[in-house]
Amino acid sequence: RNIEISSINNDDQNGIEVSSCPLLSNCIISGKNSNELTTLRRLTMTGVSGNFNLTNTRIETINISASENNSLEFSIVDDERLENITLTGFKSVIIRGCPNLKSININEGDINKCEKIIIEMPSESDITPKLKSFNSEREGVFDFTKYGNLETLGLSGSLAAVIKIPNKKVSVE
Repeated sequence: RNIEISSINNDDQNGIEVSSCPLLSNCIISGKNSNELTTLRRLTMTGVSGNFNLTNTRIETINISASENNSLEFSIVDDERLENITLTGFKSVIIRGCPNLKSININEGDINKCEKIIIEMPSESDITPKLKSFNSEREGVFDFTKYGNLETLGLSGSLAAVIKIPNKKVSVE
């Protein structure tokens, strides 16, 4: 029921693909430490469930489509190479310290509705985050209105000029 992927170095065009693992309860993908990272071009998972925690990785593209029965939390911290991420069916999405992120797609499932979204871009002066919009065609607009069940929102270090939230009480971190 648990899967751990640690310190894989596969920097060619291939990646890891996992499908139809609905009994997964925890998925941990990490490097041993900040000096021994996991390096992947792509991580694709479909029909999986549970909690996903990624730290000290160097993954460029992540695409995870969770099954509806037990999908809880997705968390990625300190991926300096991540550019594109697409997540479907998670109740909680936490993205911290990904300075090269260009595209985030968070899709709700039929049963699991997104309740928590935290996006924290690095704020060091020598790093300019590339993420300039979210769910919007207009640069600087971050639109969270499609998440009707959203309870908690955190957004920092981005280039957002306008933040739209659902017409209800939302806790802001």
